[in-house]
Amino acid sequence: MLLNLVALTTLSALATAFRIPEDTPDGVYTAYYNTTGHQILELISPIPAASSSSASQFSRGIKQGVTELVRFPHTKRGQSWCGCTFGMDHGDCDAANEALKAQFSPGYNLAARTGTFAVRGSAAAFACNYGNYNVQIFSGTVITGAQHVTSSCGWYIAGTWRVDGFDALDYGYMNWVNQNVCDAAESSGSHKC
Repeated sequence: MLLNLVALTTLSALATAFRIPEDTPDGVYTAYYNTTGHQILELISPIPAASSSSASQFSRGIKQGVTELVRFPHTKRGQSWCGCTFGMDHGDCDAANEALKAQFSPGYNLAARTGTFAVRGSAAAFACNYGNYNVQIFSGTVITGAQHVTSSCGWYIAGTWRVDGFDALDYGYMNWVNQNVCDAAESSGSHKC
């Protein structure tokens, strides 16, 4: 019985510990474990060359939203984790977030125990579903999530936000090389920088 419990706990932990291989090209990916326990990383769409206008547009939207968040503090469910010492490349971070936002517009089904990542250069924007149920996620999650992370962690600092209304859904962005992205998302003990 104990062996079964240990095996189940190990499988549950693996269910959301997705490592993005170091040579992964820019793109939007979904990650999951197949029936034999091997990680599968599937390219959903490549990320086109970044334009400075789309990146600056994303930043302007976040800046406006952060001002609004200062007036309306986080709800109880929304919690942030910050990688306070992990600054990010501004262009890569904006482009990854813009690509994830585009993927989630008009609505995206994030299956149980999977992750979806937008990789651009050194940055990955991600949504991780740790639950045993599928969730419908929209582009507004990226916008609101980036506002919460920026409000808690600072400009272009790696961070994660537990999506309001979901007990097992995270959004965030980080420097992804050699990281188990979903596993590392809540690993920081810092909730504010």
